[in-house]
Amino acid sequence: MASTLSIAAALLLTAANPSKPAAVTICFEGLPKELPLFTNAPAKNYRQAGEELYVLDVSVRLNDAMPQRISRGKGEGCLKAWLPAQWVDEISASFERTDTNLLPVSRKTKLKLKPDLWYDGGSLAVEQGQFSSVSANLPGKVELVRLPPFSPELGRTSDDLKRVASGSYQLNYRPPPPPEIPCEISLKANAEGTVTETKHPEVLREIVENYRRGMAPSILSLQGVKCHAGDHVNMQISINDGVVYRPLEPTYEVTSKPPPPPEIHLVRDGKRAPFKFGTKVAIQYGESLVLEEQPRELADNVKSKR
Repeated sequence: MASTLSIAAALLLTAANPSKPAAVTICFEGLPKELPLFTNAPAKNYRQAGEELYVLDVSVRLNDAMPQRISRGKGEGCLKAWLPAQWVDEISASFERTDTNLLPVSRKTKLKLKPDLWYDGGSLAVEQGQFSSVSANLPGKVELVRLPPFSPELGRTSDDLKRVASGSYQLNYRPPPPPEIPCEISLKANAEGTVTETKHPEVLREIVENYRRGMAPSILSLQGVKCHAGDHVNMQISINDGVVYRPLEPTYEVTSKPPPPPEIHLVRDGKRAPFKFGTKVAIQYGESLVLEEQPRELADNVKSKR
């Protein structure tokens, strides 16, 4: 009788615990050498999986269920996915939160998971897609901002525009600051006394022109006035008996009518479309996106149709 009870107790101790999840080992084949599945230090494209343990930020799904947790599996490139007991017909993995450009992968399977047991989920063959590029055939700065989902450790702004991973982005273009040019100055003089527009007008014109060419630009420079295309300075001075009154204190106003910005197009797969700041783009694999100014002949055709 005692022996029968001890055997029953042993069976109870060794039976699967229904409250514990099952573990499925999944191995990844073909990962680039610079992208091991696990690392012991925090790094870009990795998320924490335990104490001093970080896993490549891969989205693993068994059917449509995400594991409760992931741990290191036996063998290089293998992980254990822990999840409740269930039927599993498909195992898939995607890397959309990283900039590794690894292609999503899946495989069919037949697993009937039971609690507190371990299963072999087989291997997933991983391939890396061709990177895309973003450039501009005009001066200025192109900025590509990654949109969610992405790993928190992954910088939002892409630094290498010649090696852009697939994903959703916001595309910005910042033109260079307009070049500084000499200020265009119109000078009006209120003249009184012996030199006016009716008394010695030629002397008045000479005084005004000398001031406009010499003194006026120097005063604007001392006061930090900078001019660009489309800027105009309207200045006024007072002249009494042929002498400029308070020559270092003219009154002036700067008006600005900047030229219209160039029309920029986004050229993608040979197709051209008008570009707006902050355009959202879904970049696939091996694409080439180019920002360029609209060709003059195309702009003329557009205007002629209006």
